[in-house]
Amino acid sequence: VFKQIGNRQVDYVTLTFGGNDVGFEGIVKKLMINYGSNGLLYRLPDYLDINGLSKRLNDTWDRFGKETKYHLRDAYVDVRMAAGAEAEIIVAGYPKLFEENLYGDELWKEKAGIVNANVSRFNRALREIVASCQRSGMKIHFVSVEEAFEGHGAYAQESYINGLMATQFEDLDDWKRPPISSYSIHPNEEGAQAYAACVQECIDKIEEEKAQRGQENEEKDFADNPLATEEEMAANALHYKAFSLKP
Repeated sequence: VFKQIGNRQVDYVTLTFGGNDVGFEGIVKKLMINYGSNGLLYRLPDYLDINGLSKRLNDTWDRFGKETKYHLRDAYVDVRMAAGAEAEIIVAGYPKLFEENLYGDELWKEKAGIVNANVSRFNRALREIVASCQRSGMKIHFVSVEEAFEGHGAYAQESYINGLMATQFEDLDDWKRPPISSYSIHPNEEGAQAYAACVQECIDKIEEEKAQRGQENEEKDFADNPLATEEEMAANALHYKAFSLKP
């Protein structure tokens, strides 16, 4: 991507990744499906028992602490090097994936709750990595999307996340592809709009802060200028008085 941009300045880079690296995708899909001998897919929420699900997640966090969090930080640094030091990097978090209250199914509620709690934990870990990068001088920001997706998880009445989807087979070569669509448990069109709104809110805040810093720097330079005449000072004072930022 950055090679295609060439010498043009990059203002913002928005990214979301890490979930597949820690293995959430495999855990979620195994929670949702089982393979029959005939290759068909069956929704089977109780495929993993609670203990099995917890063990898989514990293994995931063990790997995260030893490897994945360092890989993520290195990736952010690589993006910063490629985009340039002035680029603002926005790391968007993950939504809670599932609607927990479905059909009065207590077992599903427990499992979905475990998955969602771990998504929140992962978001907190991402926020900490971003904060560490900020302390080293990177222009990087974390954006939470959990509130925007609240009540709109997969299988909700107004879902922002696709449920489990089978691959659409259109020709013989398609049968070589995995039977589960890569769009499964990913944001749908409404979810993409929710993501975009959260990111735009962050960009608006960054731009407002930049404008405010620019105004403060101009006022400081003007105040420190001993060559300014009284007429210049009065004219500039009127200029700054008229200048205002959006609330």
